Amino acid sequence: MYTQTKLLYGCVKEDNQILGEYIEHCGDKLLEEFIITPAKGGNWAKDRIEKGETVRALHDQNMLSHINNGLYPTHELIELLEKDGIVKLSDEEKRIYTIAYTTHDVDKIWHTEIKSNNKQEIDNFKEKLFSYCISMNMDKFFPDLKEHIGTIAFLILNTQKSWGANLDDINFNISINGRKLTYIRQLCTFSDKVAYLLKSPSDILNTENGINELIEILSYQK
Repeated sequence: MYTQTKLLYGCVKEDNQILGEYIEHCGDKLLEEFIITPAKGGNWAKDRIEKGETVRALHDQNMLSHINNGLYPTHELIELLEKDGIVKLSDEEKRIYTIAYTTHDVDKIWHTEIKSNNKQEIDNFKEKLFSYCISMNMDKFFPDLKEHIGTIAFLILNTQKSWGANLDDINFNISINGRKLTYIRQLCTFSDKVAYLLKSPSDILNTENGINELIEILSYQK
């Protein structure tokens, strides 16, 4: 285990078995894959600006930081909501969330656009995604990975509201019920916003970034 992976592992609460196992099995692979990968895709942001499109932020971070800055606070939120009896996620659902958020920017990792306009394209994406997850040791973290790869693919394509074209889940072979699917999708969106937009703890008080709204949704406004 790399030194940085050990540091990440040391930041995991003793009672958070899911996140601990994730760092244990996948931490070194995440470090090798993501440490030099820009979270906004590097030239991806520049290309969008040249096309006259709006980019949320010009300051980039590496993909490893982006993933960790989303995963850790979201696992903390899940723990708080469970302690208050507001929500209960199974270990399986937490593992699905963890992998889905980690891979939600896989298009930037692969440097290619994900096509999902029909069943064949979705099947191709699921196959490539499964192979990629295996290469990252995610099957060791989640032995039932293959059974849930369609659910993870769906979550990846719907974490960011800008995708928005894949809410029809008919071709994904979703493995969990619709209510939990929506909840985990919102968790992934929350993680993405927290990782990108929170530069200091006080930023969470900013009502314009949508994070407070997501917390209300995830806590059922309690």
